Amino acid sequence: MRRHPVLTGIIFVFLCLLPLMSGRDFTPDNELRYLQIADEAIENGSVFTFTNDGRPYADKPPLFLWLVMLLRLAVGRHSILLLSLLAFIPAAVIACVMDRWLMLAYEEKGRSADPGTRLAMVLMLFTSGMFCGTCFFLRMDMLMTMFIILAFYSFYRSYTFRRDSSLQSWLLPLWIFLALFTKGPVGLLMPLLGIAVFLIIRRDAKLLGKYLGFKTFGVIILLCALWLGGVWLEGGKEYLYELTVHQTVGRGINAFTHAKPFWYYFEALPINLAPYVLFSLPIIIISYIKSYGKTIMESLLLCSALTTFIMLSCFSSKLSIYLLPLVPGLTYCIPLAIERLGWKGWMSACLKTTIVILSLIGLFGLVAVLVLPHLGPQSGPVGELQNLLGTMSFLSSPAVITAMAILFAGGVFSLLLCSNRAHWSAPVASLATTILLTVFAASFTIKEINPYIGYGSLCAEVPESGRVVTLFVKRSENMKVYLHRDIVRYEKDVDAFLAAEALTDEPSTLIVTTERIAENPRLQEFLRSRGQRRVTVGEYSVIEY
Repeated sequence: MRRHPVLTGIIFVFLCLLPLMSGRDFTPDNELRYLQIADEAIENGSVFTFTNDGRPYADKPPLFLWLVMLLRLAVGRHSILLLSLLAFIPAAVIACVMDRWLMLAYEEKGRSADPGTRLAMVLMLFTSGMFCGTCFFLRMDMLMTMFIILAFYSFYRSYTFRRDSSLQSWLLPLWIFLALFTKGPVGLLMPLLGIAVFLIIRRDAKLLGKYLGFKTFGVIILLCALWLGGVWLEGGKEYLYELTVHQTVGRGINAFTHAKPFWYYFEALPINLAPYVLFSLPIIIISYIKSYGKTIMESLLLCSALTTFIMLSCFSSKLSIYLLPLVPGLTYCIPLAIERLGWKGWMSACLKTTIVILSLIGLFGLVAVLVLPHLGPQSGPVGELQNLLGTMSFLSSPAVITAMAILFAGGVFSLLLCSNRAHWSAPVASLATTILLTVFAASFTIKEINPYIGYGSLCAEVPESGRVVTLFVKRSENMKVYLHRDIVRYEKDVDAFLAAEALTDEPSTLIVTTERIAENPRLQEFLRSRGQRRVTVGEYSVIEY
């Protein structure tokens, strides 16, 4: 552990997340859609242009979808574990790069990084809010974040005249292009703006031409020309316009999706830094204000974080996960800030408060699971919690009880480490370990949770032949990944469903949100007269007629 703290931390994180990564279902919002797009691209022989349920899909660049297609071709199916590695491996690379960068920053001060601090930071990074969830969910954000971090790291090595600075000057535009090639304009703008503002603040504006000049933009433009040329040849000018102009302007200026107010990210940043936000955010803010003695790493990462925060706030389309590229840099500024400012009483109080809150969550969870089911019917919030425990019986399973016990006991142990005047990294590492073990224990209920996550369990109840009809089911077109046939979708239109289905005698299976049946007497009457078999899976009903 002392010789290889980062490798030890990454292996431990992987083992704790393995049951979740290998056993969970695909989420319908994004993951199932990406699988459907990959299947259609393979079927159609497409490389640069994509479709979703037969309709053009120009929302994202192709790199991540290529990786999904490659895994599909390699193993002959969509494996949740292998696909999860498309997020976990970039997360591990980010952790390794940030650790190496941290050691270089300590070298600036003529010191070496303590192995305990390095281990604590990699565990803290992997258990930080959005980073934790995104390191195994099938999204493009972690891959883009990896390339953005690599771009900043290459700039840092070149700026500080490391031995490989010449190579890094060529890698910088490559990483920037790959970030753009993964998810779009943010991957291009974040490193470019971050580096430009950093140089201006450092009064090195004369170096803009060196780092963001002909070489950088030449490589990016050349690679973009090759990519967009392939798009034009394969999809024509309409698809090219949709990919470049409509998606960029539509999301940046007048969002057609995820439109949020300017101040949205002030609310979203704590989510990205949770559960350490009460500990980390005050340190980050004071570190930014007190500029004396900052390392180049701190200055670059804090400057790029603030620049990106303002840039993203100006865009119309906003999601909490868009702040993910800020998390590694902000997290790894914490040890440098503590080293520079000194360990203060208010820092200890913030850390203890964080630990106490998580311990209380574990204690509350234990009480709720062990006591509430045995009480009589209650009203108000307690009654609602009783109903939830009754509906989702897995919440009272031994795995969940064990998870809550670990969270409480681990929190108490971490608090004791704080009280014993141990180095701050010890309670942070202990708390992060507690969180990972809590996730590990709770993940053994994943089979019971899957019906509430995705459509795999639902589609398993659908007969192998006959029509499939959906009503009040979100993104049901991507059920084709499981059912391998087209879906008749009525969205929320009950009248259209009743009118059309009354005229067909073909064997059919309806998938409908269960609570919607009780709200519509006409739908109840139709199902009562035609329904032959009914199965409830999660919040949905599968009805054959």
